[in-house]
Amino acid sequence: TLVVYALMEPIEQSLSDVLQSQALTADEGREVAEALVGGLTAIHQKGMSHGRVEAASVLATQETVKLRSDCLHLSAAGQGDDVAGIGTTLFHAFTQRKGLTATDAQINRIPAPFAEIIRNSFARRWNLDQINNALKPTLPVATVPPPPPPAPAPTPPAPPRVAGPPAAPAPPPPTAPP
Repeated sequence: TLVVYALMEPIEQSLSDVLQSQALTADEGREVAEALVGGLTAIHQKGMSHGRVEAASVLATQETVKLRSDCLHLSAAGQGDDVAGIGTTLFHAFTQRKGLTATDAQINRIPAPFAEIIRNSFARRWNLDQINNALKPTLPVATVPPPPPPAPAPTPPAPPRVAGPPAAPAPPPPTAPP
């Protein structure tokens, strides 16, 4: 008989507790989303599923965000539900509302990239890798400045003057006749 047990650390609060008084900022949402993707990736790689991806399952211990482990399933069957749970959890985190429908107008008020993550994970179009890629900040494309214009060709020095015969003196000015 296989026995699975979970050791829980003391928690400060769950995401559900936080959402009773405030929605998350974009930075806080990113931290939660990254923790969910990281935790679920590790669980799914072991052939298991979580089964309860929701705000009450996201726990804070000091400066770390974790996913509770006392509801793991030894089957990969629920992995699609886990990914969809990321969308519903993020929706709850940004709106303080638990209910989500595919056409919910509140999604349009959620900052990027979270609105896209919510839509695609809830609709089961994305997997964990796609969510992870959406969370990576887009770096500005490096633009290569155009090369400087070519330097003008140096002006060749004037040819040296060759000393010739001395110049003839200027003729005297004409004088008036007497």
